[in-house]
Amino acid sequence: MARVTHLRVNHRGDDGGEFNADDVPFTPNGSISSTNVQAAIQEVRDEAGGGSGPFSDVDTFTWKFNSPANAISSTDESAFLELDTDSAILRGGTANEIDVTSVTGKIGMYSDFGMVVPVESTEPGGGDSEAGQLYYNNSTDRYRVYQNGAWVDLVRGALTSRTSAVAIANTETVVTSFSAPADMMEAGTTFRMKAFGRLTSGATPGSSIFRCRIGTTTLTGNIPATLTLVNGTLVTAQPFTVEMLVTVRTNGSGGTAIGNVEVMGGTVGAFTVAGAISAISATVVVDTTADKLVELTYISGNAGTTATFENAVLELLA
Repeated sequence: MARVTHLRVNHRGDDGGEFNADDVPFTPNGSISSTNVQAAIQEVRDEAGGGSGPFSDVDTFTWKFNSPANAISSTDESAFLELDTDSAILRGGTANEIDVTSVTGKIGMYSDFGMVVPVESTEPGGGDSEAGQLYYNNSTDRYRVYQNGAWVDLVRGALTSRTSAVAIANTETVVTSFSAPADMMEAGTTFRMKAFGRLTSGATPGSSIFRCRIGTTTLTGNIPATLTLVNGTLVTAQPFTVEMLVTVRTNGSGGTAIGNVEVMGGTVGAFTVAGAISAISATVVVDTTADKLVELTYISGNAGTTATFENAVLELLA
């Protein structure tokens, strides 16, 4: 952690000679360690107020750091903190603007559009990450924060939702889905899918099948969660709700996921039972190193049965 160690004052002596630069030391806690620094600070104050002090004609003053050996300078109007090329440059030439740039990223605060954090394709820190460290991952398009000893996505909540109703009969169809970029999913990543709909059936109602699929191509992915329910006979617009939790158990090219489904259809309604929960299933393979579609799908089980989904959402919980 860099700290101020010296105040460098560029001044002209009382004899009116050449400007000289003197480093006036601070103690490690930043307190004054000698009368020289008192004189330097007083001179800076005097110059600002048009007076005089122990040093004549203070030209510039600079705060020096212990590591890296750089400074905050009063002379550079475009950069009030300048670090070496392997570190960063903090610029403040524009009112209400701070911009830190480096070989790997930048932090900026701008009056017209807010704050920009470092942008990386991999976790920064080189194994020395600190709690509260923040960056934007441009591979997964997610904000990441170092929390409780691990990097996690900062943003949780809805990833996608329906903007219009969809009526599905006896062809498997996506209710709602999310495109997960490569390496976004890690051990513990958990998705929740929830939807509300209305079921209408004929004399041969068939059985509704609710699935979660995770795969590269739509409607072909592996199925970590599924539930089949016998539809009610000759029902009209009977309401139901479905909810799924799907968790990534392990990540990598041979990653795995597992999930469960709960469906509720009322005491007498869309299905022959009021509700059901899927049995605990085995994990399925999910290659988290590649882009994947996470999908909630439905098939009615009979051409004469249709489920209309009015609302659906897919959320990232963890």
